[in-house]
Amino acid sequence: MPSNPQKILIIRASSIGDILLATPLLRLLRRQFPSAETAIVIKKQFTDLVRTNPNINNVIVFDSTGGLKELGRIRREIKKQHFDIIIDIHQNFRSYYWRVFQKARIYSFKKYRIKRFLLVRFGWNFYKKIIPVYRRYIDSVKELGIEDDEQGLEFFPDKSVCESTMAILAEQGFQAKKPTIAIAPGASFANKRWPWDHFAAVAQKLGTEQNAKVLLLGGKDDATITQQITGKCGKQVTDMAGKLDLMQTACALAACQLIITNDTGLMHLANALKIKTIAIFGPTTRELGFFPDERISTVIENNNLTCRPCTHIGSDKCPKKHFRCMKDIRPEDVYNIVIKFLK
Repeated sequence: MPSNPQKILIIRASSIGDILLATPLLRLLRRQFPSAETAIVIKKQFTDLVRTNPNINNVIVFDSTGGLKELGRIRREIKKQHFDIIIDIHQNFRSYYWRVFQKARIYSFKKYRIKRFLLVRFGWNFYKKIIPVYRRYIDSVKELGIEDDEQGLEFFPDKSVCESTMAILAEQGFQAKKPTIAIAPGASFANKRWPWDHFAAVAQKLGTEQNAKVLLLGGKDDATITQQITGKCGKQVTDMAGKLDLMQTACALAACQLIITNDTGLMHLANALKIKTIAIFGPTTRELGFFPDERISTVIENNNLTCRPCTHIGSDKCPKKHFRCMKDIRPEDVYNIVIKFLK
């Protein structure tokens, strides 16, 4: 085991949530080895998540559209830099190819694949202890003397980008003032999305009863959903889904007091920014490791179903065809929790 590593590499190419869940590990590595040069392999579209992070010295950008040629380029780049330690917290074919036969000391984290399979496929719960994913990342290098500092996720907004983002929002008629609430109605899979009309109902009540500013956030793939909400709510909401890049979205979110969100990357971004979070979980459960920080978050879920979890990452439809894990969560239940948070 390297007693004083000079070069450390973390492999976590995607996604938004997984990269943000790695930030406690990055912070703790910097604290434990302050003189070491720390690098990370990350997909091109997610570089905004790490480019301002003071705990990273070098970003190795991976273009996932580059095929085998790009895989080889990343492997050669890693070999050329002569890392003392490689920490693989991605663990797929790509990351294995990049790290195999490297001279560095290799660390990787536990995915609990068998327990996860038995829980999702048969409902057999063998998780004696629920360990969040960010803790699993940290535990992968515990022999280096690294322990969780319980400071949670972190993100470092670009101040100049935040200034320009607020100007963009002002052009859309949005003025940040309390209470300012973000809504992120999208998710990468359909069965992780609370129905759009439920979000719209909450947004309407916030506007009419609380005089709240409501900001709709998400990527280009979420724009169809936010347009439906806007069609029902009108000027009560400001729709910025697909209109802001990742750093701009973070800056917009930082101007809010609270976010209502599905289990998605923006949930983890809100946690990293220490924004109060109301997260709506449907097909996934706490055992899988992705619940938000309970110190600043509340999770709303339907605990009366034996079919949860039915997936560990989400799917395009409900296997039971009733979608009760989401449909049974009422807008008034979410609204009442929002009011408690605001108070």
